[in-house]
Amino acid sequence: MTSIIGLIPRLESLARGEQNVPQFTGTIYYVDAAHADDSGDGLSPSTAKKTIGAAIALLSAGDAVTVKTGTYAEAVDLNVNACELWFEHGVILALGAGTGLTLSAHYCKVQCPNGSLRVNPVAGGTGVLMSGNWGYVHDVRVASNSSGAIGFDITDEWPRAGRDRLGAEPLRREGDADPDSWRRI
Repeated sequence: MTSIIGLIPRLESLARGEQNVPQFTGTIYYVDAAHADDSGDGLSPSTAKKTIGAAIALLSAGDAVTVKTGTYAEAVDLNVNACELWFEHGVILALGAGTGLTLSAHYCKVQCPNGSLRVNPVAGGTGVLMSGNWGYVHDVRVASNSSGAIGFDITDEWPRAGRDRLGAEPLRREGDADPDSWRRI
């Protein structure tokens, strides 16, 4: 409950004609691994979807998905342009096969404020694949200790297919114990 004292600065600001300009105007969908299924509408924490994929299926450009702490055994593909994924601290993407997190759409943002998203790829899998243009990934950690696992695979198509923005071959993180072992593919 907000106290009257806490509202005084806001009321004074409104009296001076100052207005709050929202920085995010899209629809926010919620995901919680503790829910029984995906039957909720995803529009509030109490009606959250169980899977990230079910929430992404509802997105339109400019929307976002906020994912509650938990372990999600699913491959996630952010495939809608200009959308965001917001992960709470402690979210783990634990896969049985394939790529953990894919940004295949353009102008997308993935972040985990005040913590980090952990992606656990399997042997031969990829943690994060960025194939869309102008993707933004922040506070994402990939545990690529599995044999042949790739941490981050950046293959966006700008300025030409299979190359990064500087025109160089994409970087891939090799799946060995040395965290500084980057190589051009």
